[in-house]
Amino acid sequence: MLNIAYHVQNRVLSAIGQAKYQLFDKHFIHTIRVGLVLTTVLLCLVMAFLIGYKGLIGLAVIGGVAAISALVFAYAYTEYVVMALILTTTIIAPPIPRDVTTTLVLLLLLTLIWLSRLLLVERSFQSIRPAPPNRYVVLFGIIVVISFIWSQLYVDPHIAYLQNSKLMPRIVTAIVMILSPVAMLLFGNFLNTIHQIRWIIWFYIGYGAIAIIPKFLDFSVPMNFNLGGQLPVWVSIFAMGQVLFNERLLRWQRLVLLGIVGGWTYVQFFMGREWISGWAPLFLGLGIVVMLRSRAAFVVLVIIAVAYLIADQDVLARLIEEESTISGETRLEAGNLAIDIANGHFLFGTGPTGYYFYMAYILKDWFQLSHNNYVDIYAQLGIFGFITWIAMWVSIGWLIWQTYRRLPKNGFVGGLTVSLFACFWVTLVLMMLGDWVIPFTYTQTMRGLSYTVWPWLWAGLAIALMHLWRQNKLSADPSQST
Repeated sequence: MLNIAYHVQNRVLSAIGQAKYQLFDKHFIHTIRVGLVLTTVLLCLVMAFLIGYKGLIGLAVIGGVAAISALVFAYAYTEYVVMALILTTTIIAPPIPRDVTTTLVLLLLLTLIWLSRLLLVERSFQSIRPAPPNRYVVLFGIIVVISFIWSQLYVDPHIAYLQNSKLMPRIVTAIVMILSPVAMLLFGNFLNTIHQIRWIIWFYIGYGAIAIIPKFLDFSVPMNFNLGGQLPVWVSIFAMGQVLFNERLLRWQRLVLLGIVGGWTYVQFFMGREWISGWAPLFLGLGIVVMLRSRAAFVVLVIIAVAYLIADQDVLARLIEEESTISGETRLEAGNLAIDIANGHFLFGTGPTGYYFYMAYILKDWFQLSHNNYVDIYAQLGIFGFITWIAMWVSIGWLIWQTYRRLPKNGFVGGLTVSLFACFWVTLVLMMLGDWVIPFTYTQTMRGLSYTVWPWLWAGLAIALMHLWRQNKLSADPSQST
């Protein structure tokens, strides 16, 4: 009897081994294909049955299958899904319930996929492209988590109830604060060719050209079209960089790009000059691009601007007075109050969105917020978060400077590196004029992520460009300058 059992056991183990060899060692790809087909057919039959008898369960199963399929696709084609960020921030930007946007969902999905690949598959961080901001992105994320816990443990007793009642906005804000710099690393690590970068920039410029139309005609657009934030500034800077540095452009192409720049200048200054955050960064960015091309042309533009201001002093005086009354004084008071509150929690701040609750308790009635990313970061994350924030942007500046200094100054790449250089300095100014780099929950809501993420994506382009330059893939691509 034992011999028979032993013989049967050997035959079973042999059959299992043979099946493993045939299915997974010798014909692995074919097995996967057949398995996917059979699984798909089986799931379709199950879903059809469930929809017929239990509609909601059937729909839930369909949603689960779709989610798994999306996850598998995102893992297999991560670089193309990363490129899709430029789509979710422009034409595919509808908010999901509670102001969670498709951009946030995609960023979270991509981050989880990347971490899984690094930790479980590669079991190493060697594949991460070297860049000065890398360590600060990680450190900043750690500080956000510490600040969240810290603010929960050391909250003022008078604030505890209000803060605890807003747990979900605090969690989402913390996630957005962590994922915004991560978006830079995603662009920097998964854009592998100059073709991909060129597609992103020309798509963005083209979208910006179309976006002028509703501004001129003054009509609203569907919610899934994002015309918010500093879209005119970034589009104009990229367009002007190509006009002045890309010698491969045809004359009509230059005229179209100049028309885009002129159109946004008219909209931002002549149609909306009361909003200094709309036209001041635009002129700063264009001025930097022009100066890097020709100092003489820059001096001429400065002379024209000064002459205009002298000839129209009344308008300038009204602009200064309106800005001071509407935004300047109230935001200055709010900024001072936010700093005073944060000084009582100076190590790790009041936590994500935390100082809002303190203001609500102190002022009771309607109140203004700081609308200043520097103040917001210190108030929410304390001195450690603020220092890390500054160090991260200094490292980004160093990266962009190296990109500008080392890469070609002609063609598409030349125009792009100059534009990125201008974008960096504009971003530093924008952080003083509003929460244009990290959205504050109770001003722009989390919908603002769809346009505050843009400066991070532009910094990610610099990482990708430096990687391509180190790999000698820029000079090897004959079409890079078009």
